[in-house]
Amino acid sequence: MTSRPLRLLLLLALAPLSAAAADDPPGGARPRNVLFYLVDTCRADRMGLYGHERETTPFLSKLADRSIVFDRCYAQAPWTKPSMASILTSRPPPEHGVVTLFGRLADEVVTFPEVLHEGGYATAGFSANPIMGRWSHYTQGFEWFTESGEVNRADPIHHASGSAKALNEHVFRWLDRREDDGRPIFLYVHSVDPHEEYEPAAPFRAEYADPARDDPYREEWKALLATRPGIPGNHVTARNFEEAGVDVEPFIAHGRDLYDADVRANDHEIERLFERCREAWGDDFVFVLTSDHGEEFYEHGGTSHGYSLYDEMIHVPLLIHAPGLLPEAARVRSPVRSIDIYPTLLELVGLEAAGPDDLRGRSLLPLVEDPRSWKDEPAFAEKVEDESARILHEGAGIAVSIVRGKWKLVVNLRSPSFFDLPPLELYDLSVDPREERNVADDHATVARELRDEALRWSATHVGHRVGADDLDPEDLPEELLAELRALGYLK
Repeated sequence: MTSRPLRLLLLLALAPLSAAAADDPPGGARPRNVLFYLVDTCRADRMGLYGHERETTPFLSKLADRSIVFDRCYAQAPWTKPSMASILTSRPPPEHGVVTLFGRLADEVVTFPEVLHEGGYATAGFSANPIMGRWSHYTQGFEWFTESGEVNRADPIHHASGSAKALNEHVFRWLDRREDDGRPIFLYVHSVDPHEEYEPAAPFRAEYADPARDDPYREEWKALLATRPGIPGNHVTARNFEEAGVDVEPFIAHGRDLYDADVRANDHEIERLFERCREAWGDDFVFVLTSDHGEEFYEHGGTSHGYSLYDEMIHVPLLIHAPGLLPEAARVRSPVRSIDIYPTLLELVGLEAAGPDDLRGRSLLPLVEDPRSWKDEPAFAEKVEDESARILHEGAGIAVSIVRGKWKLVVNLRSPSFFDLPPLELYDLSVDPREERNVADDHATVARELRDEALRWSATHVGHRVGADDLDPEDLPEELLAELRALGYLK
């Protein structure tokens, strides 16, 4: 029987060439061009693609008929910095160690753009979020990278909406000016349209939100933010609403409407870019769509992101369109992880042998080819906090979560500064997808077993942390050290 990697290479060789590849020498078509699109802060269940009652993603929903959609993809962190490091390296946060705002990815860690570049790809990136940029060492492997300073003044909060349109202007110019040197292209685009503050373009705003609420909403935002310290982020909780005198329900409802409009606007710009690439490359390029994290709209007592591990924060979209390489109109229900994207992409373009042999994710192609023989692995996520934020009473807390089968457990080692969380939260996602009923007491054995597995995962990867700065256990919070000692991992 032909091996799976060999079958993929044969498919690549037999796939129809794009117009740009028509002059390639006989004997081998070049690998597929790749468009990798990341929509920052895009929670899956606000997309029509994932069953949202509003069709906020008409283009992506239509494209799903020719693609594979993974229904349960989990990010490894609830905010951009650590989540992007996990996507780029196929390593979890405890291992790559980039978990605070000023963390930087170690130079020696090999990202998937580096593997693609070394494998013969021309690599270009365009980002509207400054975190996905040079100062984070996230541009490793890119020959060309346009930073957010050129796209939205390096301010993804006040200049988020409209970022996808601005990005397209830069990408289109790059595509027009680039001279074809015979290499396949890897194009990375990182928009932030659904990121707070939500200010969608007028046509989409009018479609989803009541314009009479716009001015009151902006004034309420000002009042709410006046109750917070002057640090990045716009999350607010019951305390802020009470201090600002803002009614929660109408504020949250309008915020959701504006968010939906931003998702819709971003979908429109994705369609424009997709069609532009199709015109330049032909129909056979690989397209990957995902997000780094989601957004909360007071489902668990807060707004924004970064401070919890509920599904509104870590359940993200993942769509892969690869004509001739993958089945069409397929939905995959098995839980998968953002760290799986790296090895999946390498195998799709025939470069899996060129990647590092210690990636923590795994290719999803075997799952696609034979779901019955696929064995699910647990999906872990983690959040830590910057101690300076804790001093300002804005600490995000420390927690680790695990999804195994129908169960999801969140181990809260330290609650956020702004509300208390129980040490263990266990949810049966098969009957409680919104995570509204904590059944940890009802299923104590399940909760204990998953807790031990989650903490073992965290401790193991801390022990394999990459980079020049090895993690000293003394740098860990005492709450985590105590849990690890109780489980026998530390003395």
